Order: sequence, then structure tokens, then C-alpha cells
Amino acid sequence: MNKMLDCIDLTSHINKAFPVMQLRITALVPMTILVKLSEMYLNGKLTVDEVASDMDNTASEKTREGFTECEFDDYKKGIQRLYNCGQLSKAKQVKIMIDAEYTYVNPGMSLLALAMMLHFNKDQPVIWNTYQCYLKEAFNTIQKEFDVVTRKNVCFGAKIVRGAYMQAEKRHSQHLGMPSPINETYEDTNIMYNKV
Repeated sequence: MNKMLDCIDLTSHINKAFPVMQLRITALVPMTILVKLSEMYLNGKLTVDEVASDMDNTASEKTREGFTECEFDDYKKGIQRLYNCGQLSKAKQVKIMIDAEYTYVNPGMSLLALAMMLHFNKDQPVIWNTYQCYLKEAFNTIQKEFDVVTRKNVCFGAKIVRGAYMQAEKRHSQHLGMPSPINETYEDTNIMYNKV
């Protein structure tokens, strides 16, 4: 954790014009917790407001219901780490771009990123989430998440990419016997990128 905070501090000194840093949530929150958060968020069992509240208070009993005791401890530690990163980045005026990863954890990572936005994007976009335009749902996702944040009168930060996990996503969807979440062609991805 201290290394992450050191990176934020270092970034504030290296590029004073536009200090920005990538952050992989999986470095601070276990993958198993992100999978569980994704399920809870998609099933309406956990909201952005609840996670934002958990970040600066004691995590609620409602949140506890979705986790084992060990998982809940990991969740509390993870959101505290993210909150600490957000506090320092706001103080140092460093923009944090949260990386996206795999579709089965992205909803959980978005949940955490949006909760951070509610805390730290009041005056300017400090926390930015990543949107992968090789995904068929990219436009719907960014539209929904933009609405969540702007309804709270805070700034929305977005990094738009084409994507990097195409082969893994294809294999994962085939393994589950589900349709692929990625666009059929590179041109479809370009169309989505321009639309977003």
C-alpha cells in the first residue's frame, strides 16, 4: 500500500501539467472480492451509495450480509486502501485512471470506482474509470455509470480504450457456453469507440 501512495506522490512531482497515474484495483482488492462485488452489484444487492458510505465509515451490516467473515475483512481493507489512494490523489491533484480488466470483475471494479468518484470528484474528475470499447455493452455501461455519478452532482472521469483481453474473454465465454461479450470485428470496435 505504501508503494502505491509513494507512486501517487512521485507522479505529482514528475508531471505537474497533467499528473495522471494508472491504478489496478486488483493490486489493492482481491480478485475473489471483485467477483463477489460484481455479482452483488449486478443483482442489485449493493449500490454505489452504500459502497461510498462504507469507504469512510464502518462497513454496514447490509454489506456484511453478502460476505463470509474473512471476505468482509478483505472488502473493508480493500475499500480503505482505495479511499487512502483517493485522498492522497485529491490532495496532490493527481488523476487516478482505474484500469478495467475482465468482464466478470469489471462491474465490481466499476462499483468501487464510482464510489470513489462520489468522494473525490466533487470539483474536478480525480478518479477516472476505464471503458473497453471492444465490449458490446460499452456504450450502455458508460451511459449508465455517467448517469449514476452526475445525478450526485459530481464530475465523471472516463478513459476510453479499445481493449486488451479479447482472447481471454472469448475463451471464458466459450467455457461458460455463453455468447461472446466482445464485438465481432475490429471495425465494430472502432464504431463503438467513436460512439462512446
